[in-house]
Amino acid sequence: MDSLFGSEQLALFSPPDLSKPVTGADKCALHFASTFRRQYQEQGSPERISEELETLCLACLLVLSECAVRPNTRLLHELVMCRDSLQTMQPWRMYDALPFEICLSLLGQTNNGMVFFHRNLTNHDSGVRSWMFDLGWFIRQHLNPEATGNIEVMFGLLKNVEDTLGCWDKSLALCRSLYPDRETFWAAVVSYEAKAMPEQFAERIEWAKKNIWEIEWHSGLLAREVQVRRLMDTYLLGSTL
Repeated sequence: MDSLFGSEQLALFSPPDLSKPVTGADKCALHFASTFRRQYQEQGSPERISEELETLCLACLLVLSECAVRPNTRLLHELVMCRDSLQTMQPWRMYDALPFEICLSLLGQTNNGMVFFHRNLTNHDSGVRSWMFDLGWFIRQHLNPEATGNIEVMFGLLKNVEDTLGCWDKSLALCRSLYPDRETFWAAVVSYEAKAMPEQFAERIEWAKKNIWEIEWHSGLLAREVQVRRLMDTYLLGSTL
């Protein structure tokens, strides 16, 4: 989708393993994507998507992030339609479309979504950054620097701790989630060289060390996940009745 995300591409995720059996996750992802598109149209194609619609696209993202999903034409088509049908105002159209672009990447489609995601982790708009952190939370298992060899995300998140006002704790919480334990996390923090506002960075890291549970159990990120998993549970329970 070059018109939205530029021409640079990044294949962050490995191609899906087609030898794995179909688990029904593809049906679940299709349900959330099609429900998103239907409700968006029923709401009159608003200039900004509602929290309800955000939850639907995050649910789709979570399914594809956590489950082995066999790509199929119908699912790929629905994700593309969700992405391309958005009529939200610029620049938010790009950010609203990004979950579907990442979903396509998770299904092995090479696109520009992850490059766009990386660049906007440090967006000057705190609202955009917060949305990027939400998206990152639901694909965090794929952002682990040790697994991917990519430390760009970590540096962007720590830069926010250094020199931004809004959501810096949320940025640090996402960064913490990328590491298996505190030891490797603090080692990563030490490796970051704060240049613009080193005193502020040091003060915030000192606060985080004293309040690590508030970082590891970030209320905003966990509330998002609870909301999404409740939606998934409701669908799964209904589909088995």
